[in-house]
Amino acid sequence: MHWLTNKNKNLNKINMLHVIAVLSLAAVISPAFAEEALPSVTPYRPTVSNQAALSAPGWAEVETGWVTSQANDGSNRGSLPYLVKFAFTDRMGLLLGGEGYVSQRDAAGDQLNGSGDTMLLLKHKLGVSEDGNSAFGLEYGLSSPTASSGLNSGSGMKDHLMNGIYSTNVAGHSIDLNLNLTTLGTAVAGESRQQWGWATSVSRVLNDRWSVSAELSGTARQGTKPSDQLLVAASYEMSRRVVWDAGLAAGLNDTAAKWSVFAGVSILVGKIY
Repeated sequence: MHWLTNKNKNLNKINMLHVIAVLSLAAVISPAFAEEALPSVTPYRPTVSNQAALSAPGWAEVETGWVTSQANDGSNRGSLPYLVKFAFTDRMGLLLGGEGYVSQRDAAGDQLNGSGDTMLLLKHKLGVSEDGNSAFGLEYGLSSPTASSGLNSGSGMKDHLMNGIYSTNVAGHSIDLNLNLTTLGTAVAGESRQQWGWATSVSRVLNDRWSVSAELSGTARQGTKPSDQLLVAASYEMSRRVVWDAGLAAGLNDTAAKWSVFAGVSILVGKIY
């Protein structure tokens, strides 16, 4: 078990903020392309759900941030999630994500810190409606147990993931519906290895910079209690390359985190081909 002094914990948080600041600054000052010639970044943050759309083909995007949550038993968890996105075409791409850093304190006050699990998904954008307002998407892949001991976000073994997406626009509101299935690598006796997850988010653009979103999401697995939460967030488009976000989530039952606070950024990093 790794113990951290207050000084070390503060330094780790500062380092995470430095990572976010450097990534954002690199995107802002990059001289490679004129702003008007750029595609727009396609944020999947800050909601649990993803949209059917992929990022611009041939361009790399990065999302990162910081999230702090507290469980009902008094334990705390802070992490630096990241997601690297690359689309080969407007219909197919790859997502590589996980937790670059995790700081976890249990109800007894014992502290662990280290890296988290890693996820790799293939993403397909499927049928699109004739008016272009609706689309289906499918993500599938796996989560690998790369986390430091005691910091796994999954089963602690290789988990297989599949997520179905429906995105549409209704009266100026963007709606994303996700239904996913995770097949856990292992489960204790009396509990199913199949975990269902769902998320429904609604977002609206307020002006040329600001947008807001709200989301209900949850998970369910036979032999365990369901977990549900409500999330609200706001996003600020700094430029076509950089979108900042911040928000909070509250658990709707005692199996979900009591509360979570988060902030982060989505960045169009550069063109690969």
